[in-house]
Amino acid sequence: LNTENEASVTIAIRMNALSIMVSELRNATSSMTSVPKPLKFLRPHFSKIREYQVSITDTDTETLGLRARLADVLAVLAMTMGKAEDRDSLKFKLSAMEDYKVLLSRGETIEKDNLGS
Repeated sequence: LNTENEASVTIAIRMNALSIMVSELRNATSSMTSVPKPLKFLRPHFSKIREYQVSITDTDTETLGLRARLADVLAVLAMTMGKAEDRDSLKFKLSAMEDYKVLLSRGETIEKDNLGS
C-alpha cells in the first residue's frame, strides 16, 4: 500500500494492479511443484491487504468491485497464509460473492475467471 501518496492512487489504478496480480497468481499456480513466487512475494503484505479490504466501506459500484476483487485475491492467498481454524479463505470468498451479487443486482457485468466468484 502506498501510504505516502494514498490520495493519488485511484480505484482504476488499484483494479489494474489487482488484474496483474490475478494473472500472475493464475499462471504461477497452474503447476504446483513449489510455492509460487507471487505467493512468496505477497506473504509479507497479506495482513495489510486484508486490513485494507476490510476497511473499504463505500458501496458505490466502483469501490464495491474493488472490494470484491480484493476478497477474491485474499481468498487464494489465505489458502497458504491464513490459519486453518480462522477459515479466512472461505470468509473472503463469501464476502466476494455477496459483493458480486450486489453488483449484479445493479446491472453490472462481472469479469469471470478462475479467481472470480
